[in-house]
Amino acid sequence: MLRELEDPLFATRVAFFSTSGRQKVKFPSALLLNCLAAAVLLCGCLSVSAQTPDRSWRVSEYVRLGMPDPGRFWMASDYVTCCNFLRQLDRTNRAAFPRLDSPRSGPVFARLINATNTLHCLEAALPAPERLKLYQNLIIFLPSILDMYKLSGSDATFHRETVELSHTHLHLLRLAIELDGKPMPGTPEDSRSPRFHLREATLTPWNAPYGDPNNYMVPRNGSFGVLGAHAAVTLGRLLPWLGDRTVVPDSERLAATRYLSEDVPLLWTHIVPASRKGLLQDLEAVIEGTRQVEVRQGLENLKKQLTLIKEGS
Repeated sequence: MLRELEDPLFATRVAFFSTSGRQKVKFPSALLLNCLAAAVLLCGCLSVSAQTPDRSWRVSEYVRLGMPDPGRFWMASDYVTCCNFLRQLDRTNRAAFPRLDSPRSGPVFARLINATNTLHCLEAALPAPERLKLYQNLIIFLPSILDMYKLSGSDATFHRETVELSHTHLHLLRLAIELDGKPMPGTPEDSRSPRFHLREATLTPWNAPYGDPNNYMVPRNGSFGVLGAHAAVTLGRLLPWLGDRTVVPDSERLAATRYLSEDVPLLWTHIVPASRKGLLQDLEAVIEGTRQVEVRQGLENLKKQLTLIKEGS
């Protein structure tokens, strides 16, 4: 069985396969994404406008205009609908983006990053193919949503939402590594249980491995380069905003450093050396510009973790 999905923003091809009891998840091309990873490495001394005031709508208005109902569990198609809805707002009214803890739109954003719906989606009471389809759509469309919310310094600013979306994305990538080769959550751990297998695919025949246009599979070669490129992009966007010279509040910067310490070490060996070097330089610049004690300690501990992994890989 083959299903193909396309994210219009990144034009990535992702397929879900079910063969002989094996469940496989494919990520799109490493080639383009590694270029993206290198491109988003920014300097660590940035300034950004204050958090944009909450001008979001009531939940009923989002639902009336086509947003999935946040009062229920979202399926794979709901994340596609949500992403397309936000893409329209991104072009017409970014201030109306759903907001974290907003008295008006909070339930919409809460569903978007709901732990049961995202971080624990593979444990949902759904058939295994439906759980995998949901997980795969999260991997495809959350980066697009994060791209719309991301801190740019020159537009509407959503740092609280950016931190939470980044954490959700990095944790989902980490989950893929942790589950690779293991039984699907919620199934017995025996030889007959379906296994979760991560596979990576190219974007087009022109960048297929070995120049073979009929083979979209990326050789693993000891690491997942596409997954690592996804992680590098998200990490590269987030790091520069953790220093004192931004207006991101201390509590949010502390939360972000805790998230990074949980999720990034397992992803680090899958990031290409050039991107690792740039990310460490960004991290060092942020540490140098940070005087808030707890934030600085958290960032220094993260650097120690990553440096040890770097030396041992």
